[in-house]
Amino acid sequence: LLSKGTPPVQEEAAGALMNLAAHPDNKRAIAAANAIAALVPMLSQGGGPAEQAAGALMNLASNNALNQASIVKAEALSPLVALLQTAPKSGEPASRRAREYAAGALMNLCLKQKPLQDRVAAAGAVPLLVGMLSEQAEGAQYEEAAGALTNLADTHEENQAAVGKAGAVPPLAALLRKPSASAQEEAAGTLMNLAACDANKDAIVSAGALPPLVALLGSGSAAAREHAAGALANLANGRPEHAEAVGAAKALPPLLALLQQAPEGKDAAALRGCGGAGVAARAASALALASLHAPNAAEVRSEGGVAVLATALGAGVSEAAAALVNVSKGDAAARDALLAAGGAALLVREVSAGAPAAQAEAAGAIATLAADSARLAEAVVAAGGGGGP
Repeated sequence: LLSKGTPPVQEEAAGALMNLAAHPDNKRAIAAANAIAALVPMLSQGGGPAEQAAGALMNLASNNALNQASIVKAEALSPLVALLQTAPKSGEPASRRAREYAAGALMNLCLKQKPLQDRVAAAGAVPLLVGMLSEQAEGAQYEEAAGALTNLADTHEENQAAVGKAGAVPPLAALLRKPSASAQEEAAGTLMNLAACDANKDAIVSAGALPPLVALLGSGSAAAREHAAGALANLANGRPEHAEAVGAAKALPPLLALLQQAPEGKDAAALRGCGGAGVAARAASALALASLHAPNAAEVRSEGGVAVLATALGAGVSEAAAALVNVSKGDAAARDALLAAGGAALLVREVSAGAPAAQAEAAGAIATLAADSARLAEAVVAAGGGGGP
């Protein structure tokens, strides 16, 4: 039906496959039936067939590496990018829904795929996706366009700069204020990745993104809170003026509150994260970087942050070690609070049993804090941490 049917029949068949492809088992069966090779040419037909084919490819590519590879092999990237603007054969503008599906497919294909990030950006997708963020069409959804930009910019400095240069920051900041939780989540994720590029930091702050990012720390979904905390951490990193602005935006109490949440089961792993990912990990990193600004460190101390950070470290949030250093360094009362919370033993445990990155963080924390405190150095030795600084 996909290859031999009339356009209305093709549209119906592709739409059915799109719905079926939402289920993991169906993704495999649809791919095994060689549907991908039939769907890709439909992207260039325009109208309903192109729209439904893009939706089917979006769902087939979601969380399925084999299908992603098959879609790329079938030469889908160029027609997907073309569909962001017009239906290639007719020259008529593609429907908003078709463009959203195409953006969603590109989002899924580009996730953690540097070669595809390069190819999609080189094909001209960035300005088209940015343009979709500002459209006010009735029923418009923004998650797919923002998500595609998030994945294009993920750990990709050139794309981060290109997305910022294309004017993405103001509409992303506006999306943070929309009532759609999923739009907020994706916008915060894009801003988190863009804020890793120094060229974008000033624009993000100037666009008024700090207040809605701080609001998301307390009201957003788990992913939105993680993205918001990550954006604040990236903004503060290497920019003292932005670290100060994070504190002025009242971000420190909600960041500490994130560390005090303790979900059970699989949600606990999402809270702690690993190697910089996860709500608590992002929050601890944001606190560490913001606390390089002395007034912020004082506020964290006044909010009971030393005990909160020590508890987080004990729960496996290794990023809390750096925050403890920046909050406690040079403050005797904070070091006493760290000792009272068992911080010396926790740091020694991280050095002996943590992941390599966590070991390095904890070792640096011990060296820095013990150099300022004979009592802490003695506690480190007593906990089995060697001979002190």
